[in-house]
Amino acid sequence: MEGSAQLPSGEFRIRLAEGIKGGARKPVVISEGVVRNFFPVTVEISSRAVDVIFENAHAVFTFNESYDTNKLALTSEDRTKLRRVTTSSFREHASATTSIFDLVSAPISEWFLWTEDQVFQILASGEPTIVEVPGGADRNIARNSTWAAN
Repeated sequence: MEGSAQLPSGEFRIRLAEGIKGGARKPVVISEGVVRNFFPVTVEISSRAVDVIFENAHAVFTFNESYDTNKLALTSEDRTKLRRVTTSSFREHASATTSIFDLVSAPISEWFLWTEDQVFQILASGEPTIVEVPGGADRNIARNSTWAAN
């Protein structure tokens, strides 16, 4: 992930960078012990970037991926990184604490996006669009180490 921003118009953008899986496994060390050997995933000169754009985002919940639990109570029909969600604890919270579902006349959909660094839940009108960013990924951004098992 390269960043996210919500504009005053309600548009919410998440910029994602393509990670390239390395060819050789390397040891992953946590708390001074080797967990296992994994493939490093890095942003390279050939990495692409995309913007995931929600034109009318009404509410956004985001947190560091390290804090992810199974307590989000998500119901979704697919298991992709960007998925439409039909029920969640975030939706219940937004319904109980805001007037979004009372005042927005357009149908509201919920979306869940998991990245290597952040988790996003978005309540929005309409479907997100995905647009490739000219020039590819920004290699100047400091990134956390990311690993692939397969």
